[in-house]
Amino acid sequence: MVDPLSVLGAAVGVTSLIIQLTDECVKGYKLYHEAVNLPETHRYLLVRLHIEQQRFLNFALEASLLNIDGAVCSTLQVNRSLLLAILAEIKLLFESFAAANGKYEKEVASSPVNWADHSYPELDLMSLLCIATSDYTQLERENLVNKRAEAVKRLRGLGKSIAQTARNLRTIVVEPKRLVWAAVDKVAFEQLISKLDGLNIFLVSLLDSSQLRRLQDSMSTAYLEILQLRNDIGDLTTLVKALAPAAETELNIHAGTLNVESNALSQAVAEQTAIQKKKESYLRHLANIKIQFTKINNLSNSTLATSDHSKLIDSPLSLGDFDFAEVASEAGILQRRTRTTYRGRRVWIEWKEIPATGPIAVNEQVEWRIGLLTDLLRSAKPEGFRAARCLGYIKMLYTDDATLFGIVFEEPLVYSAESKIATLRDLLERQPHPSLSARLALCAVLARCVHSLHAVNWLHKGLRPDNVVFFSSSELPSLDEPFLSGFELSRPSIMDQLTEKPGFDPVKDIYRHPNAQSSQADGNYRKSYDIYSLGVLMIEVALWKRIEDVVPLEDLAKTKPSALREIQPWLLGMPLSTSFPLKNTESGSCLQQVSFACGDSFHGIVDQCLRMDTVESPEYYGEKEAAIALRVQRATEQDIVKKLDRIASLV
Repeated sequence: MVDPLSVLGAAVGVTSLIIQLTDECVKGYKLYHEAVNLPETHRYLLVRLHIEQQRFLNFALEASLLNIDGAVCSTLQVNRSLLLAILAEIKLLFESFAAANGKYEKEVASSPVNWADHSYPELDLMSLLCIATSDYTQLERENLVNKRAEAVKRLRGLGKSIAQTARNLRTIVVEPKRLVWAAVDKVAFEQLISKLDGLNIFLVSLLDSSQLRRLQDSMSTAYLEILQLRNDIGDLTTLVKALAPAAETELNIHAGTLNVESNALSQAVAEQTAIQKKKESYLRHLANIKIQFTKINNLSNSTLATSDHSKLIDSPLSLGDFDFAEVASEAGILQRRTRTTYRGRRVWIEWKEIPATGPIAVNEQVEWRIGLLTDLLRSAKPEGFRAARCLGYIKMLYTDDATLFGIVFEEPLVYSAESKIATLRDLLERQPHPSLSARLALCAVLARCVHSLHAVNWLHKGLRPDNVVFFSSSELPSLDEPFLSGFELSRPSIMDQLTEKPGFDPVKDIYRHPNAQSSQADGNYRKSYDIYSLGVLMIEVALWKRIEDVVPLEDLAKTKPSALREIQPWLLGMPLSTSFPLKNTESGSCLQQVSFACGDSFHGIVDQCLRMDTVESPEYYGEKEAAIALRVQRATEQDIVKKLDRIASLV
């Protein structure tokens, strides 16, 4: 590793030298990310570079290296010489590779920042901290100025904390120039990024445990945002390629500067390397799932109308492979959920009846849609999805020429054949009031499950206690191990032409957002509607009551659609129309009861769930869907998932 004092001069103070080197590294990342003439085949390298840029900037923020006061956090004061050496090495890597593979060209200086306009972040550095929606090609480079403006506008909805952060950061002056590649050696570029990866790991390892936790949270958020803002198959494929395991690269670090064989930093570096690989593997897994969903979304109406659907999906499972003899009666088979065996494996089947004379005719497209859904469900899911393994679907004729379709799920192997299956609704009706810690743990798992589904644009559309399943060998299952089921209406978020509309059913509509109830549903289902249903579930768990026992309706089964649309304002304690059929109640407002049961912080989370539709509404005319999706994802993660995790861990 180079001597840092030889890079900027020995006369400069150590702290000033650290600040200058940090600025130079920020400039290096910026110039590389905006460089032109990079071949299309190398675009995945830009994604990897952008990930390293985010890690470096988040490290610099956590270490206070970007603050106006120019102070270095106390944790790094002990390792100032090592910090200097790593920053100098990053600067040298950028300079030497650029000198060998490109040249700098002057650009017209950008307009000065309007410091009085508080609706925009004050520093261009803040746009670096905002995830790019794509990695610019040569043709896209002509629109770079407009893209920068859009990136800055996305920050308007992030709240006062981001604006305050911007005011606390110093201005890093970037010269009006750009890097133009002449001929880029792909192998050498990969080695450069691998070295940056290793150096970033060293930097992160210098932080203390609390700083590490915050930085890891920031990077987890950044990874999901990278995924959220990529909806094109080409971009997603590039992301998967960028996240493929890279070859190990030897770092040129003098033993006198860092002896990784003999000090405690060695273990910290190894731990951070493992964490980084795990996060990238998880993101790659999600990206592959999203690619599958996106391919389905891209199917045109002509494809749906003219294709031979049998070529696109697997055939139904053979009925002869199921042991229906163990089911007590035909009535048992026709229950909504049937347990049986398939080729010796314990499974359960979720049935859907399609009447021959109903609004949906049984035809090739209907079966194709169900087969398509099972194909999506069969793909391997990360643990956070809490979805049991789907084996396929079956089809059988019933009386009056009605057709039964069943989606087959394998029971988790960790449970014995004697284990019992119960839904959350079953438990709400019969199980004694669980402990506060158990209820909070269940809410935290359900919130993370919904957040994971939404990360790949997968909407459930049927979140209610009937579709939260538990397995247990006793009467008291573990509440922190639920499985999500009831996917008969779910879909990727923009696959409207394949979406089944819900029929009128007050028992189900009471869990749905007013705009998603059967009387209002128009196919334009949104993520905030799932989160609203999550909020209703959380009310049930908090009070350990069914929602129909919480909302004082005279008779739920006879409730009209107009009254069901008043459920949301009633839950929030807002004014209602005089026609809302309420029973007399003296229990106080719903959210007040939630606060008494689980605390004010939990009350605030439920309130956020019920109001998420306001977060998903455009903040200004013409706001892009990508910006809205990013805002909803951040609100879900910061205001619901992380807060629930924190509360659950403290109880």
